[in-house]
Amino acid sequence: NFHKQGEVRKKELLQSCAVLGLPSSHITILDHRDLPDDPGVQWDPELVATLILKHIQIHHISL
Repeated sequence: NFHKQGEVRKKELLQSCAVLGLPSSHITILDHRDLPDDPGVQWDPELVATLILKHIQIHHISL
């Protein structure tokens, strides 16, 4: 929620995806305490990998 723009950015993302033909049901927006929207914070790669893998498994995404 950098610069308090979180809700605006979520809306923009969903609208952009809709223009590309992606339904909102296919979009996942994470609000994770260890992944702040702050360019000064480096995210933990292990945490990011774990969350992506979980998403892949839940949605049966073939790689």
